[in-house]
Amino acid sequence: MGCCGKGRRTRPYVPGYGYKSVRWTGQGPMKIHGGVTNRLYRFEGYGSVVAVDDRDMGNVKTIPGMVVVG
Repeated sequence: MGCCGKGRRTRPYVPGYGYKSVRWTGQGPMKIHGGVTNRLYRFEGYGSVVAVDDRDMGNVKTIPGMVVVG
């Protein structure tokens, strides 16, 4: 029997959400938990760029030294 997809859980598509590149301009490594997704974003050191979920940007942009680059 073929599968028709019933009972399968999928994430609903939410328009407007994606990722933005964020650069850490502070000294040393930095770890940040996203306020909405609870993802852990790891910046290895000065100049590190990490893709951050749009839903977490409000939390990430409040940290001095974080610069949105894309």
